[in-house]
Amino acid sequence: MDTEQTAYGLAVWQPRQGGTYVVVTQEGTTALTLVEVMEQDGALGYVPVDTVSMPAQFDLPDGTVWTPCEEPGVGPQFEGVAVDRRTGTLFAAQEDVGLWEIGLSTQGFTGKQGLIDRVKDFGVHDRFDPETEECEPIDPADEGVGGSLLEADAEGVDIYYGRGANGYVVVSSQGDDSFAVYERNGRHAPVGSFRVRGVDGVDDIHGSDGLAIASVPVGEYTRGLLVTHDEPESGPGVDDEQDPTNFSYVDVGDVLDALGLRGR
Repeated sequence: MDTEQTAYGLAVWQPRQGGTYVVVTQEGTTALTLVEVMEQDGALGYVPVDTVSMPAQFDLPDGTVWTPCEEPGVGPQFEGVAVDRRTGTLFAAQEDVGLWEIGLSTQGFTGKQGLIDRVKDFGVHDRFDPETEECEPIDPADEGVGGSLLEADAEGVDIYYGRGANGYVVVSSQGDDSFAVYERNGRHAPVGSFRVRGVDGVDDIHGSDGLAIASVPVGEYTRGLLVTHDEPESGPGVDDEQDPTNFSYVDVGDVLDALGLRGR
């Protein structure tokens, strides 16, 4: 019996009152877990603080209940997570559902939670085909009730901290090789999306699993650095049989300028 429980994504949080905490997602489930990192006798360990099971089914406006299509025995899992270090808000990407906002404290997950945005095919009733191992719409005319920016899977998440209360949440939209951007504060309104174009022999970003953002200058990236995961890497000299991957560096200033957004 396979009892492996893979930690799929994690985010470190150090609240102002002290301590170091980590939010962890688990492959194949809707569970989110908060642990506190502890030091004892020169070694590091952790103590579980709280676990929450997020929704796996959703009520639709037409009165039906929608369950995201997954392989048998697999739940609609979370992957990328990021904690706003200024507000303690957790942003979590549920791959086939969308981007969540979840309240967080040193005691655990609070009752505040809500979907900021939904993947484009949210609400489309699918059926899993064991032969192709793909999900196919039961009714090809079913358009669902999803958003316009996230093409499943929703994957990596991180935060760009602007001046004062400004800033943005960036989410990798794996299904269409793009990145969705939302306001960091307020109702987290969507402000646009972008793709990363390859230059100097490097290919465009495809199928990004994750991303990371530094909001401060990093070497020549004087307005901040966005690191994106590219899978698979393609182009001259690449061995396709090895399923190669790559990481690309992007100047955050170029993203801000392209979308007309405020910086630091």
